[in-house]
Amino acid sequence: MPLYDYECLSCGKIFEVRQGFNDAPEAACPECDHESKRLFRPVGVIFKGSGFYVNEYGKGREGSQSGSDSHSSSSANAGSSSPSDD
Repeated sequence: MPLYDYECLSCGKIFEVRQGFNDAPEAACPECDHESKRLFRPVGVIFKGSGFYVNEYGKGREGSQSGSDSHSSSSANAGSSSPSDD
């Protein structure tokens, strides 16, 4: 069962409650026993391995021709950026 963060509407205390997926999103504050609201926080996700970036997707499936095209375009971009460094 997952842990959910709640914030008391009266005293502002933030606390965790272990609830099932089908349980109602309701919890009383453990300090003052008033109503609280569920907090939504970003989840930390780490993608490991290859194939998660747009420039890596499908790499190796199209053959050696796509590799030579991407190499020539990246070398052309590198040449255009060097005059601005002068």
